[in-house]
Amino acid sequence: MSDYDVLTAAARPYLVAVLSQLADEKIPATGYGFVDGERLTADRAEAEAEGWIDIPTEEAVRHYGPDMAELGVYWDSLSGWHVYGEYRTDPGKPFVDVKRWMGAGLVPEPERVAGFIATVLVDYTMTGSAERPFYRGQGEAVPVLAERLKHYQRP
Repeated sequence: MSDYDVLTAAARPYLVAVLSQLADEKIPATGYGFVDGERLTADRAEAEAEGWIDIPTEEAVRHYGPDMAELGVYWDSLSGWHVYGEYRTDPGKPFVDVKRWMGAGLVPEPERVAGFIATVLVDYTMTGSAERPFYRGQGEAVPVLAERLKHYQRP
């Protein structure tokens, strides 16, 4: 099995646990998924696995207005959670994109991730840090991370 397969399989129950926590806290989210392994590259900054939690577009627009083109919350196997926003500052101008990193390690508790996402829905530009943390390098300690993620697997 590739690192992508191992980490995606291990991370799936973790993202489900986060999604469940969001539902418990009545934070709008419609599902989750993972970036196809074919799209991830061997670039040092690219994670072996990357997943996302869907925030409904109408929720992003309700909080930020019609100039919000995209608002997403992502987890990756190198840097943990981040929010990505794409919006237009002025009509006719190009979109501006912003990434903000949670900075709480690779596998923070779902309650903490839910708090991060709740804050994202208030003001994502002030959430977390613009500086991307790296908690491990690509290909390093894959079994250790997979083991940490196993905590969220149901028997």
